[in-house]
Amino acid sequence: MCWVVQSTSSKVNQGTAGSVDKIVDGLTSIPWLESLVVGTPVQEAIKNGRQDKNCSHLYSKCPISQEKLILAAKNFMAGLP
Repeated sequence: MCWVVQSTSSKVNQGTAGSVDKIVDGLTSIPWLESLVVGTPVQEAIKNGRQDKNCSHLYSKCPISQEKLILAAKNFMAGLP
């Protein structure tokens, strides 16, 4: 989550974001979503991503790596008509 937020936020700020980037950035900025994840690791990951912290270092033990997330996204997109 940290890396996703960091990546999409950076692209939005640079003006290079695609539709999915804008959607993810918007969703992770909605106050009601924040209220749903308050006090959870998801809230921390979103905060750390927005603050441009080193996500790979902070979440080195997370089983969902950046590479696995990219692979899952590619597989998902390949399955769309």
